[in-house]
Amino acid sequence: MSQSSWDVHDGVKLKCEIRDENGALKDPAKLTFKIKPKGGTATVYVYGTDPEIVRESTGKYYVIWTWPSPGQWYYSWRSENPDQYEERRPFIRGGELS
Repeated sequence: MSQSSWDVHDGVKLKCEIRDENGALKDPAKLTFKIKPKGGTATVYVYGTDPEIVRESTGKYYVIWTWPSPGQWYYSWRSENPDQYEERRPFIRGGELS
């Protein structure tokens, strides 16, 4: 079971797997990660340009994201060649950590 709720300042590994039409893991020609708070401005990372996107192995990537504020956040991964799109909606709790 995956966690869907975190506290402010928690770091979380947001993962992505890219597969071709046969289901085999494949590195995409382009990979973009986007995250934004509900009603807020997006932060966008592009693999090969931004060091925040890390390649673990063929077709497997991740970003370590530290939640800066409480509320509802949306993130997505988008790849080209193969074309894939995945969106997730994690939540974090309000309040401060002691």
